[in-house]
Parts: sequence; C-alpha cells; structure tokens
Amino acid sequence: MSEASPVALPGEWTARKVILVTLSVLAVVFGFGLLLRFYAVIFILFVALVLSIAIRPATDWLRRVRLPAPVAVIVVYLALLVAPESSRVASVTDPARPLKATASANRPVMVSSGEGASR
Repeated sequence: MSEASPVALPGEWTARKVILVTLSVLAVVFGFGLLLRFYAVIFILFVALVLSIAIRPATDWLRRVRLPAPVAVIVVYLALLVAPESSRVASVTDPARPLKATASANRPVMVSSGEGASR
C-alpha cells in the first residue's frame, strides 16, 4: 500500500502561511510606524504637490507670454500673497460689513404671542 503524502487543505495553516501572514502584519505595522514618524514631511510634500498643481495653469500662461518659468512661479506666488491683503483692505474700509452680512443672514424670526395665539 502506498501512503499519501500530507497535503494541506485550503483551510489549514501551514508553516509557510503563518510566516507569510506574520511578515505581512509586521510590514503593515512598520509602514504605519514610518507614516507616524514622518507625517510632517509627508504633509509638507502633499501641500507642495497641491500648490504646484494649483499654480500650473497660471505659470503656463505666463510662460506663453514669454516669461521665464522661475519668474512666472515667483509672480504667481506674489499674487497669492497679495490677494488676501487686498481683501483685508476692502474689509477695513467698511469694518462692519462682515457683521452686517452675518446679522442679516442669522436674524431670528419673531413670533407674536397675541390673544389669538393658542397653545
């Protein structure tokens, strides 16, 4: 009689499967550890990527107007720095303007409780 060699069934855990799962879990834990350790660097790189994507159309247009690429980037960044200042100047000319807009939007509705009102 010949004996069958031991074959692992699909649901059984073999030494190879245990090692692979353990290494996978350790790799995920190590990856999260790196992410937590370097989150500031990753955040800065993400912000840089978003900014570069956001200013690309403006810099491309300035390059078509024959401005060198570094100068185009500097012009766009300066425009982005000046834009909030110009809106701040507009609010200084009428300091109550933001308050007026908020007050009119959040005005409570008065309900009269006259003699005809029922409870």
